Amino acid sequence: MDIPGEIRIVCVGDSHTFGVGTGMSYTYPAQLERLLTLNNHEQKFSVINLGIPGASTKRQAQELKSFFNKHEAKIIILLTGRNNDFELKEGQDASFFNSIKYRLENLRSFKFLKVIFDRIVRRNKQRDSQDMLAYKERYVDYLSYQLEWIRKLCRDKGAKLILLSYYNTSDNVIKEFAHKYNIPYLDFTGDFQSLFKREGRSRYISPDASHLNYLG
Repeated sequence: MDIPGEIRIVCVGDSHTFGVGTGMSYTYPAQLERLLTLNNHEQKFSVINLGIPGASTKRQAQELKSFFNKHEAKIIILLTGRNNDFELKEGQDASFFNSIKYRLENLRSFKFLKVIFDRIVRRNKQRDSQDMLAYKERYVDYLSYQLEWIRKLCRDKGAKLILLSYYNTSDNVIKEFAHKYNIPYLDFTGDFQSLFKREGRSRYISPDASHLNYLG
């Protein structure tokens, strides 16, 4: 329910926003609400956790649109960039391995086999390099498109957009997008690197070795 005078903040993201690795009271949206309430006695805040484990940027955009269909928000905090592989990668091509198997079964000359195998390996490396380049181009196009969609949605709904880095990675595509549109981008990677160096990484990481625990 929308409360008059309340500043509503919506945190959009994946499992790192949802709180995998820690209890719900220690997720960053929950802690943000506590800190805002503690330090602003005259203002009411509510922070909504719209994190969905495994959600791609496209799915996050869809969830945000669904939220805006029923509610308002002053600020949208977006942590995104992971879980997009399924929508970007093409099906795996097994032709290279099949070609090796065929040649091993049918060629008798070891020397000739070595020459053919080396050619296949070189050709496969070239193809891998081309595939990686194509994937990076698709990634930039995909992420830029989804960020632009979210940016316009927030603009149309009168909400301020803020972008975050993950604790261990900072995405250049998101950085450049934020700079282009003068969107606040909070990069925490340096802070966590310093913290891990000073006190140890394991102290702040959950047992799955990927997410932060309640201390993190």
